[in-house]
Amino acid sequence: MGDEIALGNDDSYLKDPSKAADNRWLHRPLMDWQKAAKRHEAHTLEAQLFGKLKQMIEIRSRTPQFHNSFASVVLDSPNPHLFIHKREHPLGNLLAVYNFSENSQELSHWLPDLLAREGISWDKVDNLLEANPTASQLAAYGRLWLLAMG
Repeated sequence: MGDEIALGNDDSYLKDPSKAADNRWLHRPLMDWQKAAKRHEAHTLEAQLFGKLKQMIEIRSRTPQFHNSFASVVLDSPNPHLFIHKREHPLGNLLAVYNFSENSQELSHWLPDLLAREGISWDKVDNLLEANPTASQLAAYGRLWLLAMG
């Protein structure tokens, strides 16, 4: 809870013996309603994160390749900071690349080869996303969602 408004983790659960053995409480902080209200204030971190999350939900809801009835296959990553998976779909496959690093990560040395191995040209899911298949870098904590064009 709270990722959508940049709430931090809460390790106070460790002081409660009834919760201390369950680390899920780390991600269950008390709600900070003042921080939540900032999601409506332009240019705040809370508003930026809330807006990006809403955008991602909208994209996912209108992209059938994200539906969980289609299996995901985790692909080998050339970079330990990147998680890559593919979801095969009758309308065209989805390739997703996620950067779990606080630093941008190089794409140009391996992404074209991966796309060529798939044998398909790719395009962005949404023009609002900052990354694209010809970019040389994936931003810190960024994601790249690509769809097969057929």
